[in-house]
Amino acid sequence: MCRRHREHDYVRSSLLLGSLLLILAGPYAPHAVGAQRKESGPYCGLYCVYGALQSVGKDVAFETLLRPRYLASRQGSSIEELRQAVIDSGAHAVAMTGLGAESLRSARQPMILHIAAADDLSGYHHWALFCGLEDGKAGLLDAPNPMERVPLSVVLARWDGAALIVSDEPSATRSIEMDEGMFKLDVILMILLAVCVIHGGLRLFGSVRSTETPPSVRTLIVHVLGQSVVLLGCSLAIGIALHVVDDTGFTRNPIAVRYVAASNITHFFPKLTLDEARRFAFERRGTIIDARLPDSFRSGSIPGAINVPVSASTVERRQSLEHIPRNTPLLVYCQSESCEFDEILAAHLARDGFESISLYPGGWTEWEKHEHPDRVGQ
Repeated sequence: MCRRHREHDYVRSSLLLGSLLLILAGPYAPHAVGAQRKESGPYCGLYCVYGALQSVGKDVAFETLLRPRYLASRQGSSIEELRQAVIDSGAHAVAMTGLGAESLRSARQPMILHIAAADDLSGYHHWALFCGLEDGKAGLLDAPNPMERVPLSVVLARWDGAALIVSDEPSATRSIEMDEGMFKLDVILMILLAVCVIHGGLRLFGSVRSTETPPSVRTLIVHVLGQSVVLLGCSLAIGIALHVVDDTGFTRNPIAVRYVAASNITHFFPKLTLDEARRFAFERRGTIIDARLPDSFRSGSIPGAINVPVSASTVERRQSLEHIPRNTPLLVYCQSESCEFDEILAAHLARDGFESISLYPGGWTEWEKHEHPDRVGQ
C-alpha cells in the first residue's frame, strides 16, 4: 500500500510539473491571430503532447513538435498525428475511444482528451490535458491557460470519450478501465426489447393456431404500442436512477447541466431588433457587451457598452464581469449579422451562469448606420 501511495504521489507531482512547464512554454509557442488571445487554436493538441511528455520524464523542446506531420491541418491535429508525435519523442501512446468516468478515475498517466467544448464554436479539434483527480475534482489543463480544478461531471459533459494515453512504458496504459456503465444499460434495454418482441410474437402465433378468433390489426397495434410505452418508461426510469445514484450524474451536478445547456442554447437566445436594442440601451435595462476585438471597440461602440472580446480567456472574462450580478439582463452584439462573435461569447456567458442573455444581430454596422449616418463609408 505504501508503495502504491508513493507511486500515486509521484504521478501527481509529475503531472503538476508538466503542467507548469507547459504554461511556461506558452509564450514561446505560436498563437492564433491576436496578441491578447490566450487560446491555443490549432496548437492545442501539441501543447497537450508537450505537457504529457514532460509529465512522463521526456524533456523535449516545444519547437521540435512544430512539424507538418504533427499538424497537417489548419483545423488542428488528429489523434493519430498526436500519437506519432509522442512516439517520435521516445514515449508510448495509446489512442482509445468509448471511455468514461471510470477511465478517468483509474488513470495513472496523463490523458489527452478530445474536448467538444460547449462554448467552442471555432471549428478546431480541441484537446485538453487531463492531470488526474484530487479531492473528487479533475485537473484540466487547457493551455496556455493555467490548470483548473473542475468537477468530474464538467469534464464528462465536454468530453466525447476519445483520449490519447501517454506513458513512459507500454504496460502503464493497462490501468485504464473501460467505462461499462452505458454498455450494461444498453444490454438491459436490448434484453427488455427482445422480451417484448418475443412475447408479442408468441401471443400472435398462439392466437393464430388456436380456434379463437385472431385479434384484429387494431388490437395488435394497440398491444405493440403498449409494450413500447412500457419499454420507454423502463428506459427513462433506469436513466434517471443512474443519474441519481452516480456522483457524476446530472441530478447531482448543476454545473455540468448548465454546461451542456450552453452548447445548445445559442439558437434560443432572444434576438433584438434595432428599435428594441435602442430601448435597451437608452432605458438602461441591463449591461451591453461588445464581443468584438479591442481595436474594433475603440473605433466606435454602442453607448454604455463594455468590451469583453470573444478572444478573452475564462479568467479575463470573469474579471471583466465580476461586478455584474448573474441575473442582470445582458445584450451582446458584434460587428454585423454575418459576425458570430456575439453567439460565441453568449455561450461563454451562459456557461458562466448568466441567466438573461439577448443578442443584437444587426450589431455595430446597423447601429452606426441609423445613429450616425454621416460616418457610414468613412
